[in-house]
Amino acid sequence: MKRSTVILFCMLATKLALAQEDSLSRSLLKTERDRFRFGLKLSMGLHSLQGKDVSTLSTGGPSSARKGFSAGVMMDTRLNPHLYIRSEIAVQQSSALLNIYDSASNTRYDSKFRSLYLMVHPFMPAYRAGGFQVYAGPYFGLLINASIQRKTAGGGLETDKSIFGNALSPGGHSQKLDAGIAAGLEYEWKNGLTIGVNYRRGLIGILEDPRIQTRKKIYNQDISVSIGYKF
Repeated sequence: MKRSTVILFCMLATKLALAQEDSLSRSLLKTERDRFRFGLKLSMGLHSLQGKDVSTLSTGGPSSARKGFSAGVMMDTRLNPHLYIRSEIAVQQSSALLNIYDSASNTRYDSKFRSLYLMVHPFMPAYRAGGFQVYAGPYFGLLINASIQRKTAGGGLETDKSIFGNALSPGGHSQKLDAGIAAGLEYEWKNGLTIGVNYRRGLIGILEDPRIQTRKKIYNQDISVSIGYKF
């Protein structure tokens, strides 16, 4: 009888221990899931060129903003109920409309200046209250491609990718690294859907001339709206 009681007690203790361990595991998993949240993000907005040297690129008149878009992934790391760290990585397509003076025909024409970047936001402190989250921090952009439209002898437009360039280029070419500041405001519903507004301003000139080792004061600027989903 005593032996049966001991065996029964051991079985009961083992079951309780396993149940407690399973409950603790689920609790830890839930905690980790709450601490690290991943998501997808799509943005669309207006891209423009800013700075006092824009006129050296848009020689026929002021440049204007054009639509741009980006797609990427994001991660929120929770430090406490209100403080987070936002990180993002995305591919961004940007475009601005230039007005170029053609001295050969003494005319002006519109030219699309396009660029493609791999954008990285490594560390953006964020504050969350309710469903709202505001964040700001640095970004880095690696230029993948760049092009500009130029008038042909026949009067049409062709895409010129030589503006991407390299260190041996005879004239101005694109700077391969962009960096600046970014900020955003986001609202998240309980089902994980998000909507937000984003601002980004470059602090590194996007064109340089290797002949005189200077960068023109022309900077990227983006204002966009975004939708996303957090898991």
